[in-house]
Amino acid sequence: MRKVHRLANAVVILDEVQALPLRVLVPILNALRVLSEQFGTTVLLTSATQPTFEHLQVWQDLNVTEVVADPVTLFKQLRRVEYEWWLEPKPTLAEVAESAAEYEQVLVVVNTIADARAVYRDWAARDPDCAWHLSTRMCARTVAKC
Repeated sequence: MRKVHRLANAVVILDEVQALPLRVLVPILNALRVLSEQFGTTVLLTSATQPTFEHLQVWQDLNVTEVVADPVTLFKQLRRVEYEWWLEPKPTLAEVAESAAEYEQVLVVVNTIADARAVYRDWAARDPDCAWHLSTRMCARTVAKC
């Protein structure tokens, strides 16, 4: 508390704000409100999945300024990937791997390490220098560039 004065007229940035623990969320938001209103602190909340804290009672009448005025339009302008839902008929893992292998660059996310290994082996059989298998159970290895 002795150093709280350093937050006056400062900028506080909270990244991944949706991960704040629920059991202490209201006290945190209340403290941020006090810093903003009484100390001139600017609070910037960042997240890809921005929560709507202004609907909570502790922030109901707070003046919230959006950094991005029209996020939907911005997201459309910055779209770099396309998502395709392939549900009917339900494809096999081999069919997904074969279809994805037709692209110059592709990322396939699967549910299990065994599935990741199967897709990797399929692609590595086609072009061993251009297939990568990423897993938390593996360590990095230098590979040739495609």
